[in-house]
Amino acid sequence: MTLSHPENFFHIAATAQIAYAETVENEQYRVGAYFITLHPQDKVKLAECIQQNTILSHD
Repeated sequence: MTLSHPENFFHIAATAQIAYAETVENEQYRVGAYFITLHPQDKVKLAECIQQNTILSHD
């Protein structure tokens, strides 16, 4: 799985494991996943982006 954000100039690769998959309305699926592997520098960059977006959404 990859996460990209053009405005913040990052591209993060991560490994995820499916925790569950279930059928919901209209024959769609809900899938839950969690990260297994994420490089430390990618964690920092992702956290900075989330924090910045959280601050901007409260202003």
